Amino acid sequence: MVTVVSATTGFNLTIGGAVGALLALLLGIKGNAVGVPVVLAAAVGGILGVWLGVKVAARFGGATEGRAARKLATAGGMVGLAAAVALASARVNTVAPVLAIMLPGVGAWLGDRLAARRAV
Repeated sequence: MVTVVSATTGFNLTIGGAVGALLALLLGIKGNAVGVPVVLAAAVGGILGVWLGVKVAARFGGATEGRAARKLATAGGMVGLAAAVALASARVNTVAPVLAIMLPGVGAWLGDRLAARRAV
């Protein structure tokens, strides 16, 4: 679960950032304003990455089945994504980048475990 959600989130963040940069280029946005479409597209990509990662993990047995479990796992992944963005923006040069990469997956896993405990 952790690896699937973290990988799809990272991939979609990268693709979203590239789409935002291409959009800024096509719209002729220059200077400091280029960051706005890049950040917005990367944020949308990250959100879609968490959602898709949870769906894939549930489909292949890496997560608890059921709509409520997927909702909790997705919510946990979103919290992890927000924590990852906050940690990455802190500009700490130790293990923070690796931890930030894993946080969406860890959040989704914690949400999934919470759903499994509620079902018992």
